[in-house]
Amino acid sequence: MRYTYGYITKHARIENGLEKDHNTDARCISGNPKARPADVWLMKKTRCHNRQMHKMKIPKGGIKLPNQAPPVLYGFRLFDKVMLDNRIGFVYGRRTSGYFLVKDIKGNVLSNGVSYKKLKLIQKRRNFIVDRRDANH
Repeated sequence: MRYTYGYITKHARIENGLEKDHNTDARCISGNPKARPADVWLMKKTRCHNRQMHKMKIPKGGIKLPNQAPPVLYGFRLFDKVMLDNRIGFVYGRRTSGYFLVKDIKGNVLSNGVSYKKLKLIQKRRNFIVDRRDANH
């Protein structure tokens, strides 16, 4: 394990003329600041729960109604990696009618309402959305 401090990383970055970036700092800490990364990894943390578990208004009888949709609809969950028209996206919204909101990793909308019949599941959800790309893209 290698211990370091911010001023050491900053000095290595300035000495080599590199910009401030998480990946650059990691290379400076490793001792190879001029190394060229082969791939670019885009990661985004996904939420695990809808924190409002019950509806705010409690109806007569005192039985709380759940505020969450079922976790799986038509075989898809939130943040599943799917294929839509030869483009890779993630399920960001789901409707009980079977239509889904699909976005790419950067948050660009691929489809605001696409049927589950047109989606192909690539990978089940994880805690992080991860996308690997070439360094040139």
